[in-house]
Amino acid sequence: MTQITGLARVISKTKIQGWFFSEEKRNTPLSFDLYINHKRVASLTADLFREDIVSKGIHKTGKVGFVYDTTINECDHIHIKFKEYDEVFTVQRGSGATGRRKREQCIIHIGMHKTGSSSIQHYLNTRQHENFSYFDLHRENHSIPIYSLFSEKPETYHIHRREGRTKEEVLNYNEKVRTLFMEHLTKNNKHETFVISGEDISVLPKPSVEKLRDFFSCYFKQIKIIAYVRSPGSFISSGFQEHIKAGMSKFDVNLSQPSYRRRFENFDLLFGRENEELIYYDPEHMPNNDIVSDFLIRLGLAESIDTYTRVNESLSLEATSLLFVFNQYASKKLDILEKEKIRSELIQFLQHTGEHKFMLKQNILKDTIERNRNDIAWIEKRMGREIMEKSFDHSYGMGSEKEMYDTAREALGNLDASKRKSLYEIFDFRKVFS
Repeated sequence: MTQITGLARVISKTKIQGWFFSEEKRNTPLSFDLYINHKRVASLTADLFREDIVSKGIHKTGKVGFVYDTTINECDHIHIKFKEYDEVFTVQRGSGATGRRKREQCIIHIGMHKTGSSSIQHYLNTRQHENFSYFDLHRENHSIPIYSLFSEKPETYHIHRREGRTKEEVLNYNEKVRTLFMEHLTKNNKHETFVISGEDISVLPKPSVEKLRDFFSCYFKQIKIIAYVRSPGSFISSGFQEHIKAGMSKFDVNLSQPSYRRRFENFDLLFGRENEELIYYDPEHMPNNDIVSDFLIRLGLAESIDTYTRVNESLSLEATSLLFVFNQYASKKLDILEKEKIRSELIQFLQHTGEHKFMLKQNILKDTIERNRNDIAWIEKRMGREIMEKSFDHSYGMGSEKEMYDTAREALGNLDASKRKSLYEIFDFRKVFS
């Protein structure tokens, strides 16, 4: 016969609430462990005041309640184990335990950044596919919705902060993402293979990767992780440029390190190394010299690839320098929303400005690579091959803030009058160089 009286339930996507007490020790608060997907996540005590319990005559003092805040998926199995009694209370069985049909597999493409991901995402998102389905999360690139949904503190995600979203707005955004995910599964009932793609997924910390695994495991029998791995030197230059596009206003190469182990080891540990495929990024030796062809063929999703638009979001050396000096000005003079609006417009305007590919100087690349020797050794051992550039053959590149400023000033002088006037309508660079 049970000695515990009470109940608990999920009252929202972020809250578990309930009340319990022991019939034999009615005035002694009960302690218990809360488990989500068979992992203990908290040790709690039911001692919060519940007026409704008193008014209904269930308990004299009403100090038998508890509340626990966490992100909850409908597929999570949630149960309570009472420490002093051999009793278990099931809060939620989860959809995975109630017979929902699991699809065969989900392929999660996690980048890395600057390995043709934008072209892959654009191709997958703009076509109908017979043998697989690309998730419609209202973005070609799934980085933002997936990172936000599984982040431990999504309100701190730099994208949300740049957009000025409140914590409540972020929670609403995540709920919308979850709804889109479920709607897509329902609408595409005939498909057994689904694809997710987002570079920021690769930088989720371990607890978030675990949440991602548990969520997708509710809906798919198999989860396959795939990533293309870029050589360190080329990645550092490209990564540096990406940080400038995101608003970086300091000449800090350390932010652009590949961090191979931090990106990929958690996926090895949580999905199994056999389920994470790491491929050296080398378009010259891919089918049709094309990343999209390689992606589809490698995953057994091969289809006839017609002409499509290759997406190249890189900026020239000159354009990147102009954006950098804007970031430095904006970081001190503009509020976050105005700054983001202007930066976005500048990136679009500068897309076809300049002649030289953005690169960092050879000595900076070599020094940064040397500081990352252990990380590079880890990824080469993991992949069973060398990925390091044999040498660098460029004779130019950026090496300091001053060189970025000098290049930006020269780039402005080289613009024809009409284009310079159009640029000034977005942001008047004379404010920077006056």
